[in-house]
Amino acid sequence: MTLELNVKRLTSFKERLQGLAGLENSRPVYLPNCSSIHTFGIKKLLTLLWLDVDKTVIRIDSSVPPRRVKCCRGAKGVVEVLNESTAANYKVGDHLRLKGQALVESAFVFPVLFLLLFGFLELGLMLQAQQRLTHTIHLAVQTGSLTNNDSKISTILSENYELAELQISIKNYQAQTESEITAFDRRYNDRLTLQVQQPYQLNIPFLDVTPFSLEAVASARVLCRNFTPPYQCD
Repeated sequence: MTLELNVKRLTSFKERLQGLAGLENSRPVYLPNCSSIHTFGIKKLLTLLWLDVDKTVIRIDSSVPPRRVKCCRGAKGVVEVLNESTAANYKVGDHLRLKGQALVESAFVFPVLFLLLFGFLELGLMLQAQQRLTHTIHLAVQTGSLTNNDSKISTILSENYELAELQISIKNYQAQTESEITAFDRRYNDRLTLQVQQPYQLNIPFLDVTPFSLEAVASARVLCRNFTPPYQCD
């Protein structure tokens, strides 16, 4: 039978040494990884619930007087109970669900879950920012392909970002030789390549994450067929 028991978990050396003697109330205490206890300093009779690794009661010592040492071979923990009426509800073979223990374990696990939660949240925001940057770059390259005008590319970028926060690189390649050329020499069917980097900072509590950059690259052939200077289309 599985039964609940509200306990106080004792983990430090001082707490384990004192046991119930160091507590003002009669709330049961749980000592994990313990197969031997003493009752020095306790003025009342004590009931001991010895547990195995699965928190199953393997032995019960009732009415243990003060100034005694008790051991249980094979025990992986013990619950000390002052109130005999409470201890009477349990018997050998019962499986205990220690409510106080779960709270303590949750206190250790919660910070990790907290970091994972915010980590996944920040990762989602970063992916959203990357998709936005990629979409903007492709739109800017399409505009540059149709107009053969770098100022039009800058206009698209400025509608979505502060240009001062971006690192922008525009490279042009001649259609036949694929050699790099200037924007002034770019003509129909030449290749236009736009690369943009945007600084990004992950904000995860308690972690100092080094800033990095999101990057997007897009390329397209120039479709503007204006063959007179400045070789641009509206």
